Amino acid sequence: MFICPSCPNVGGPRTTYKSNCGIWNYERGGGAFHHIATVWRPLRDITDGTTHTAAMSEKVLGKSYSNIQGDLGSVRAAVGPSSWPFQWRNWPISGRDWNLTDDQLNLISNACNSATDASAPYVSGDVGGVWFYSRIRDTGYYHLMTPNSPTCRSASWGDGLLTTWPASSLHPGGANVVYLDGSVRFVSHDIELRIWRAQGTPMGNDYAGSAESVTNL
Repeated sequence: MFICPSCPNVGGPRTTYKSNCGIWNYERGGGAFHHIATVWRPLRDITDGTTHTAAMSEKVLGKSYSNIQGDLGSVRAAVGPSSWPFQWRNWPISGRDWNLTDDQLNLISNACNSATDASAPYVSGDVGGVWFYSRIRDTGYYHLMTPNSPTCRSASWGDGLLTTWPASSLHPGGANVVYLDGSVRFVSHDIELRIWRAQGTPMGNDYAGSAESVTNL
């Protein structure tokens, strides 16, 4: 019930359906849901509009559960410079953020997109392992990178909280997204990044308009 028919599953309480946990960690107020902070958001607080705010999307099961190889089924480790423009270990899990700029967020996403050599080996294949856990690798995703981007873990700190966790699927060209108004749309992996990030924030005052790379279902 919790596995997309397009994704093979070798058995167990797995899930490919994930909750929107924001752009990355708690940046810009987080997402519609959060994997660490206790976040309750009545609809009146979704000031960006329920039509423009993602609720859930898909993420391919890790290779341990699906036998899918490569960037969709694994996590790349030791990605990016050892020193970012902020302190990894000072990330406050209590519900604040680092107030990262778009350029700083792009440093992370660009490093991940460039991680294609042996210096960034695959280290994890257990994504989506247990549907009833709140760990982000099991039940959440970020809007830091567009759908079907690779998943990468920081060179500075190996904790899963500091991993990119993009939406992904085995559907050609993108992934399905459920929005808070109940609509389901197929979002292309070519969606403009600023629009995709805006759809990850419920109250970021950053609605960026509609995208031609979104298809209503």
